[in-house]
Amino acid sequence: MVRMRKHRAAYRWTFSGLDPGEYVVSVWIPDDPNSDHASDAHYTVCSDGRQYEATADQSKDFKTWRSLGTFALGSDGNVELNRARKPCARAMWRRTASWRTPSS
Repeated sequence: MVRMRKHRAAYRWTFSGLDPGEYVVSVWIPDDPNSDHASDAHYTVCSDGRQYEATADQSKDFKTWRSLGTFALGSDGNVELNRARKPCARAMWRRTASWRTPSS
């Protein structure tokens, strides 16, 4: 389950019911017709008592998902956008994939 809401001076996306593990957390950078997106939008990823910080330049590469990094997430937590002139509209997380090269 994912919810987004304005929380104080930030936007927060909450998640619950994930299988604990490594996840890539990404944010959607919407179009910027007024050229007012932040070049240093600050994000905080929180889960299981751990807190990770990430920064994304929202002033370029519009209409695309931008990875904030790979994080160890528990079943519940949130992604919070702090201090941005114009906030991103979406956040997502996906399980990281791993593979092994077949041995000969």
